[in-house]
Amino acid sequence: MSASNIAVASEALSIAERFGIDPETMTAVLNEATGRSQATELKFPRYILTGSFDSGFAYDLMLKDMTIAMGIADGLETPVVDTVFETLRGSRGRLGDAPDHTEIGRLYGLGTTPHDPTEKETSK
Repeated sequence: MSASNIAVASEALSIAERFGIDPETMTAVLNEATGRSQATELKFPRYILTGSFDSGFAYDLMLKDMTIAMGIADGLETPVVDTVFETLRGSRGRLGDAPDHTEIGRLYGLGTTPHDPTEKETSK
C-alpha cells in the first residue's frame, strides 16, 4: 500500500504543479483532507520534496515485497495493485543503481530541484 500511496500522491502533486500549485502547498492540502496518508505526512516532506530520496528502504526491496504480496493474492482480482506494480517495475530502469523507494516521486518529476520546504522563499 505504501508504494501505491506514493505513486497516487505523486500523480496528484504533478497534476497540481502543472496548474501552478506548489507541491508543498498541495501536500498540506492533502494532509488536511481525505488524501492524507503516511506517505504524504512523512515521506513527501522528508524525502521526496526535498530531493534527498534517502528513507533507507530500497526500491528493489519494495518490488520484492510487492511480488510476494501478488503471489499471495494469485487468483484474486487486484487491478489496482497489478497496475501499480507493472508501472513501478517497468520504470525501475529509469532510476539508476540502488534507488530508494521514495524515488517513485522522481518518476513524476518531484524532488528534481531539491530545496528545503521549511525555508521561506525570498523575493528578488
